[in-house]
This record gives sequence, structure tokens and C-alpha cells, in this order.
Amino acid sequence: MVSFRDPIHGDLIFDGVIEELILTEEFQRLSEVKQLGLTDKVYPGANHTRFSHALGTCYLTGELAKRLGVPTKDRMLLQIAALLHDIGHYDFSHAVEHLAPYDHEENGKWIILGKAELPGRTSGQIAKVLRKHGFKPEDIVQLLHKEGRFPKFYYTMLSGPLIDCDRMDYLKRDTYCAGAVIGEVDVHRLLGVLVVHPKTKELGIMHKGVASLEQFLVARTHMYRQVYMHPDTEAGETMLRKAVQSSKKIAIPLMYGDGHLLARLAEHGSPLTKDLVRRIRAGKRAYYPTAITVDATGSAKHLLERVRALYEEEWTDPGHTERELLKRTKLREGQLLVSFPDAKKHKPLPKFPVLLNEGEWIDFFDVAPIAKAAMEARVSNTALVVYAPLEHVKKVRETTTAFLQK
Repeated sequence: MVSFRDPIHGDLIFDGVIEELILTEEFQRLSEVKQLGLTDKVYPGANHTRFSHALGTCYLTGELAKRLGVPTKDRMLLQIAALLHDIGHYDFSHAVEHLAPYDHEENGKWIILGKAELPGRTSGQIAKVLRKHGFKPEDIVQLLHKEGRFPKFYYTMLSGPLIDCDRMDYLKRDTYCAGAVIGEVDVHRLLGVLVVHPKTKELGIMHKGVASLEQFLVARTHMYRQVYMHPDTEAGETMLRKAVQSSKKIAIPLMYGDGHLLARLAEHGSPLTKDLVRRIRAGKRAYYPTAITVDATGSAKHLLERVRALYEEEWTDPGHTERELLKRTKLREGQLLVSFPDAKKHKPLPKFPVLLNEGEWIDFFDVAPIAKAAMEARVSNTALVVYAPLEHVKKVRETTTAFLQK
């Protein structure tokens, strides 16, 4: 048996297969990966890790599974999947993910299956522990990737359109650790009002829980604007990505642990990488200042369309915009950096069933106008940012403005 005193959920006690999974080197690595990347440079309390979040998600999944009447064997399967849902996260979480060969979900798949090598750590332990206890690693992967034979609500307990155990834990935990004042996130109330649609087997909510879910979604929107997409955090993570890109051979597979990655880059990286790491370590006052920002809502339509076209081009030709601007400014690599915080078009609102007192089902957004407005609002107001050292800000601003009007 292993126990933890968690500031969010109190005493968390695990045994059996969960305990053994927690003790593997692969899972322990998550204690060296901060949940919110470089956010602690802005919100010093936000230095909690993927490790604590995974434990919390595992706990909430077990609680919700009990309330929904999930059989014991399947309940344990769901808790295992919840514990391992972030096992593939790279160092600094999402900050450098798109520089890796595949996303954290695909990476997690190979770790769970025992087919990934982690630098400096014993690999393949998770798959061995699962098989030892009669669980198939393939079943865990299927649950996390929404494949296989399971009821629909199993998948949405782990990753749903509006709410799931992952979101419930990270929103409560991130709010607490960052010290953000956004209103109470009533996780235990939500656990008590989530239900399963009898026909579709999808996760839904009782009508009496609509206000709690609405409050949850509004709080999540505020967290994106106030914490997750903070401009100083975006600046630091843009610099971190450039530091990795300019010394990619020594940084890949980005699975060292946050501090180990920075030390590796500082010791073996290129001169540009070393300078960027020094600035990151020094904190937000040492970050590159903003040369130009394009808002996602207040900008002219043609300008926003231009930014979105550049953003789409980045997926097929990474670094294209930065190279174009460097060529036009005649600056060296690293003397300007480009970021697209919120340039993509937003998806339409998802469907989510609400059980009325009379036994009928309707869509959540038909009875939750405040949540609808929050979900339709952009999580950030920034489509494009270009950063540069102070001495180059004026030139970069003028050149970028001309480039965007092209």
C-alpha cells in the first residue's frame, strides 16, 4: 500500500496494480515534469507536476466509476488508464510537444506497450506490471484512444467533450496551485450528478447539475485566459522551443525530466540555445519582449486570414514564418521568434445530454446560455506574436507589419 497527502483530494491510498505502476521508473518520471510548463515563472505556486495530477485523475475516476455502477474489474481498468493517461508527456508538458516525433498520446501508447526507451531509466516496467496482474496493455491503450469494445461512457469518463475526470482534476489543481481567483470548482458535486444515457451509453448530467457544469466551463475559460495562455508564459515557452530546435540532436527524445533537459541544453547546446536557457532560468524579466501582436478578435478580417494561412503553413513547413521574417530583416537565427497562440478556427460546440426531471433528454447548451457564451468565446485573444531582443524590436515590428499586409 502507498499513500499520499494530496492538497486537492486529501489522503490518496493505492495498492495492488496501481501501487506497483506508481513505483515504476516510467511513472516516477512524471514527478519531474511540471503540469503547466513554464507557468511557474509567472505564478510561482504553479510548480505542481504531472505525477500529482495523474494520481488525482486516478482517484476521481475510481469515485465516478463507483457512482455509475461500473463492475469492479472494469473500474480497475479505468483507474489504470486514468493513472497512465499522461505517461507520454514530454518535458515541460505541452511546451515542446510538437517538436517530438509524435504527440504525447501516441508516445504514451508505446510506453504502455513497453516499446519505448526512456533515457537513463528502466523501460518496459509498466507493461510487465500490467501483465503480472492479468491486465492487457493493449486494453489500456484502447481505452485511452477510444477504440475497442468498451461502453461509450468509459471513454468519456477519461476524455469527454465537456467534462471528464482529467479536466476535473487539472482545473481544480491548477486553480489552487496558481492562486487564481476564478470561482469554486465543485468537483464532488459534479461527480454526484453525472449519469449515463440509457440508449447511447454516453456520459451526461442531471438537470440539477447544469449550474455546476456551467460554472465549471466558465472557470475553465477564465483559466485559459488568465493562466494557461498568459503572455509571459507563451514568451518563455516560445524561447524554450527555439532552444530545443537549435540543438535538436541533443534534446530528442525530450523525455529527460524538466530540469535535466535544461541542464543538457545548457551544457551541450549551441550558443543560441545556451543564451535562451540562461534567459529562461533568469525568469520573465529576461525574456524577449514582444515586437508585434495580432489579436484574434479585434484585428481586420484580411489580417486574421493572413495569420491563419501562415499558421496552416507551419504544419507542413515548420519555421516558415520565422525564416521569411529573418530573411526580410537580415537578422540571424534567434534574433526574432514567432508564436501562434490561438490562430486556429474553433470547432462547433459539442453535444452533451441533460436528463430532465421528467425523464426526457435535451442538449446541455439548450439550458446553459452562460456556458454557451463562455465556450464560444476565444480562450485567448492572440493569434500571432513575434518576439525579439530589445535592440531589434522596432525593425522586427515594421518588417512584420509589412509582411502581414502582403
